[in-house]
Amino acid sequence: MKLKYRLFKRGNVFYSEDSITRKQHSLHTSNPQEADRLIAAKNESVNHAQFTLAIGHTYLAITDAEILTRTWKEVMDVVSLRGRESTQNRCRRALKMASFNRIRTKAILQTTAADFLSVLSDGKQTTRHYLRLLHSAAIDLGWLAGRTGMALR
Repeated sequence: MKLKYRLFKRGNVFYSEDSITRKQHSLHTSNPQEADRLIAAKNESVNHAQFTLAIGHTYLAITDAEILTRTWKEVMDVVSLRGRESTQNRCRRALKMASFNRIRTKAILQTTAADFLSVLSDGKQTTRHYLRLLHSAAIDLGWLAGRTGMALR
């Protein structure tokens, strides 16, 4: 079996190279043992993706038992309770839109970028606004890790 990542050294720093895309990334280390471990971990994560995912779920479940099963519906319920009664009603109406059905029953941690893009495919400003609101609320509640670079504008 061919390994996806290979190790090489440029100057004093070790790098990894993707054998398929040829992209190179610094491992930010000059220690050969540490570089070997990092490359082994990268290759193992590719070869054992399901196993790695199961280990990650185990670690997450220790901090919050419901994190693996919590759905976007629960975030929608929390968001729709914010503000005055008129704001709550407007929010409930917006979150009942068919475009949100694509993620409504999906577990938060199993949501992919493709899921968000499918919600946004209706092209409505309201959808973008409330999806951004849901995403921010999930982060604020600690139900989703914050990521930089994700823009729902």
